[in-house]
Amino acid sequence: EDLSTVVRIRAVELKASEKAKNLKSKLKSFAEQPLLTKRRVEGYLTEAATDEWPDVEYFRRMVWLGALALYLWITPHDEFALIRAGNEAAAISLGGAAIGLAVPLGFCLAGSVNVWDVVIWGSVTLVLQLIAFRLVDFLLGTLSARIEANERSAAIFLAMMKAAIACLTAAAVAG
Repeated sequence: EDLSTVVRIRAVELKASEKAKNLKSKLKSFAEQPLLTKRRVEGYLTEAATDEWPDVEYFRRMVWLGALALYLWITPHDEFALIRAGNEAAAISLGGAAIGLAVPLGFCLAGSVNVWDVVIWGSVTLVLQLIAFRLVDFLLGTLSARIEANERSAAIFLAMMKAAIACLTAAAVAG
């Protein structure tokens, strides 16, 4: 082989090695950061205002977790305490809420134009899931007490209503 070819090959190898080192250091520094920092939130808001996508998957998960946390906070019973105690009805109800929030957000991510789509549809989804909870509570009466008493039939009906509303919301998002 001629000397210039060997030099070019070696230069490419060095560049690739340097890029790999840079990537490795960036990944390491990223892994050391907490999941949600003030800088990241400010970055999301800035990027949302300019219609540029941030780390969309991460953002969607944060919207989903935030909506689920609000749902847990607003419902009158403590789902996690009931689930830890072996209450199947609480697990069914919470699983229905998690799916009911995730399905529309998944459709939103597939067809959204910017971050505000995810925020708006995440909020709409949360409100609709809370309305479903109140509607089932109205129809059955004392829904929280029934879930605390481990009445699976009430929890299954609630989970199916949440899934039905999630499907309708996802269809609206998909447009």
